[in-house]
Amino acid sequence: MEHTFYGASRFIASGPMEPRTGGVIIARAESKTEIEGIIKEDPFHKEKLAEYTVIPFTPTIYAESLASLLGGGI
Repeated sequence: MEHTFYGASRFIASGPMEPRTGGVIIARAESKTEIEGIIKEDPFHKEKLAEYTVIPFTPTIYAESLASLLGGGI
């Protein structure tokens, strides 16, 4: 799943939390609903093996090199 969304520029970065209690995905989308739709495709969601929290935010300060990734959406 994740590689498809990296190629579509939906996922920007992902990795495990430290300590290994879960993971984080930084994603961009037009809406929270779009991200919730992506989550529904995840096998861990389908098998009820993971819990998800979507936290929308609007980046206002970021490295100039990230400007093309952060333009619009959440």
